[in-house]
Amino acid sequence: MVRATDMNPRNKILLVIVAFVVRVLVGWAATGHGEMEGLAHRYEQDAYAILAGYGFVRPVESAPPEVDLIGLAKMLDHEGRRISPESVPTITPDRWRPSGMHPPGYAYYLAAVYTLVGNHALFPVARLLQALVDALACLVLFSASRQLAGLRAARIAVWAYAFFLPAAYIATSRVADAFMPAASICVFALWVRALFSGRIWDFAIAGVLLGIASLLRPNFFIYPIFLGVVAIGAMRHARLRALAGSAFLGVAMLVVLLPWALHNCEVYGEFKFTTNGGGAALVQAVAQFPNPYNLSDLDEAYTKIAQAAGFDGIDDPAADRMFKKRYLEIARENPGLLVKQALLRSPQGLVPLYRWGYTNMYYYAGHSFYDYMRKEGLSAYQLLARRPLEVIRAYWDRLLFGIISFALLLTSVTVAYLERRRPWAVLVLFAPWMYMLVSHALINLGARLMVPVAFCQLIALGYLLARRMDPTNVELASFERTVRTKGRPHGEHLLSIVS
Repeated sequence: MVRATDMNPRNKILLVIVAFVVRVLVGWAATGHGEMEGLAHRYEQDAYAILAGYGFVRPVESAPPEVDLIGLAKMLDHEGRRISPESVPTITPDRWRPSGMHPPGYAYYLAAVYTLVGNHALFPVARLLQALVDALACLVLFSASRQLAGLRAARIAVWAYAFFLPAAYIATSRVADAFMPAASICVFALWVRALFSGRIWDFAIAGVLLGIASLLRPNFFIYPIFLGVVAIGAMRHARLRALAGSAFLGVAMLVVLLPWALHNCEVYGEFKFTTNGGGAALVQAVAQFPNPYNLSDLDEAYTKIAQAAGFDGIDDPAADRMFKKRYLEIARENPGLLVKQALLRSPQGLVPLYRWGYTNMYYYAGHSFYDYMRKEGLSAYQLLARRPLEVIRAYWDRLLFGIISFALLLTSVTVAYLERRRPWAVLVLFAPWMYMLVSHALINLGARLMVPVAFCQLIALGYLLARRMDPTNVELASFERTVRTKGRPHGEHLLSIVS
């Protein structure tokens, strides 16, 4: 018998199937123009290097590659063989260096898929699996939404996410970002469960999953601090437990990341949990708008800067330190510029112009904001004021979702106003979204980074619509939910935790 507080199992199956089909169709439509498509070869190359027994390394950039692993994989595939230590040539160590641009998670995922299906089906199968994972995340989102906002709101939220095309677009890309929407949802759901239960173990499980997510993308490395602050404020009757649980969450994440830190210590002599690409990303963020330092937004420009300074690439540890030093110099010399840029960047986080799978060839023909900034030194706002028709033609597909983004922002503000007497309840609901917005205000904040946390706004949408359908529903209006541990009340309801 199905409980009144749950969704019919057949509806859950239908939900997953519909979400999966939507993601497959969007992935098919966006083939060749996926999110961050230019980085796909790096992940594939890293995967083959791992399988070849070379380690997590890549060819030096200052010379032609000693072995074209991607080409070799294709050749071996025609012969019915795979990349392995026995099928690859011996390499010269000086012609290779550690791969430090990205964490190793996605490369190992591709290596596993390649072992099963080979080169010809590597990305088709990988993307299908990614679509399935993101579709299954709908069920996790349902659980978290039901706890926070009630059954009706949860149903609305998960069906909205099933048809949320930006998530479908990024989930079927060929880079590590593909797993971030599902990872963000799962971490949030486990963290919400920990807030309800108060169990240290639940916090630790959330930390383990957060560590796995950080092995894919480094965006969430300082997330435990943010979640800890919100948890301590929210669990006002159990703040010591919230502090202990948040500490366990952070420690669990670091334990998962420990092998990566030890690897960095072995190859670089530096014990670090992050990658070596942060320095270049910080300086490149200054180039997101016209700047007095003549900094370019092109990735290749920073590779040239690093090589001119005697380094092989931007992910050389010394190059990373050089770029970070340069960013600090800019911050000391011109802090107003960084503040101004953060303000100019914030609308991209508040109302993201999401990509959703349509290939706008006018945009790719040299009519993006960055193209005009390079050619004419115009910022996005200047271009919009001077040539609005060109902007509309190049961005009309994203502007359509800009309307949806604006509506979701209004929804979020409305929910925050309605729950203004429970500010910690609002912070719990929007914690992932606010973290991404605040933590990346000084970096290259864009629509791609906001996709994994947009589910918060979809929960808010479900809450608002459900409240409108039944404004007398006290449980929904107050986010009320009983918390129990081992059959005994652990707290009165969510308001005892987040009021």
